[in-house]
Amino acid sequence: MAHVRLSLNSPGLPGRLRAEPEFKQRLGAKAVTEWIIGQRPTDDPRVEAGLDGLRSASFGRSDAREGVRELADTLEADIDRMRETAGLFGEQTEINTIAESEMAVRALWFSLSADAFEAVTEATYLAQWAVDTEPDGIQRVESVLFAALG
Repeated sequence: MAHVRLSLNSPGLPGRLRAEPEFKQRLGAKAVTEWIIGQRPTDDPRVEAGLDGLRSASFGRSDAREGVRELADTLEADIDRMRETAGLFGEQTEINTIAESEMAVRALWFSLSADAFEAVTEATYLAQWAVDTEPDGIQRVESVLFAALG
């Protein structure tokens, strides 16, 4: 499904990614994920465990991947609570910052997927989402991805 969402920001990119061999899809997912985690750091040991899993090619079900999912779910719940208590105009900057970090953490979770195409398309889409308010944010994500694909 992410390939559909990704094509809204980057038409043609899902087709190009699908044509890449699995090892290049993995390289792309890894590069984009490490980059976005660096842009939207989250000081939590589950992120480091997930990055270790990514670097050691531990894809699919794992304790590290489950921990990353739990962290993303916690961040999402924090955002929901803040929205309920902040009112219409309060705390929006903090909510946005946490939401961007959540997207970076979710990109890490998807990068650990057993499906390489899902990993690269979801990680790329979520990284784009996390930086879409920045000038040239989407293009910067694509630059990281294309550099990894070679």
